[in-house]
Amino acid sequence: MARRVVITGMGALTPIGNNLAEVRESLLQATCGIDRITSFDTANHKVKIAAEVKPGEWENTLTPKEKKNLDKFTQYALVAAREAYADSNLASAEFDRTRFGVIVSSGIGGLGTIEAEHTKLLERGADRISPYFIPKSIINMAAGNIAIELQALGMCSSSVTACAASANAVGDCFRSIKDGYHDVMVAGGAEASITPLGIGGFTALKALAETEDIHR
Repeated sequence: MARRVVITGMGALTPIGNNLAEVRESLLQATCGIDRITSFDTANHKVKIAAEVKPGEWENTLTPKEKKNLDKFTQYALVAAREAYADSNLASAEFDRTRFGVIVSSGIGGLGTIEAEHTKLLERGADRISPYFIPKSIINMAAGNIAIELQALGMCSSSVTACAASANAVGDCFRSIKDGYHDVMVAGGAEASITPLGIGGFTALKALAETEDIHR
């Protein structure tokens, strides 16, 4: 029997705000998150602007171990999931955690980690590649780390469908609850593809504007 599905909590870490309240205010003020890229030198790139997640208090919510061992996209997902979980008041609720699942997706995953480790390979040899390379870069690490922290013992998965990945995750979570497979789901996605390779790749695809006018 189909069940009603409701949203009980939300979290956000975006270029227009580092939490839900900031994002809401930015939307009301019609704030644009696009600016000059600061995370790497764009001198050799045609594209100079992007919507980056800004440094902020959110970084202080991560442990030194999380900063070291998790790629940026997983850090983003974990911070947003923590806010959503707190917003839902589920921490004080009693429910069957085997019916608590996570579907958090990404289009590319740990691209920054892949670039960094490939640089090590070329400059220092294969023996210098980090043992955390694979666990940091694969796409399901965001969902996995969220499931571990929130003790979600049900389904843990990621849909990899490019720009539709997060929307896919929301839809899959909706159906999972509606059709009776789970009672609670964490749904969403994260991306950290503003890197030299990421910007270069999307530029080659003709998917990015080459203007330097951030207000265009």
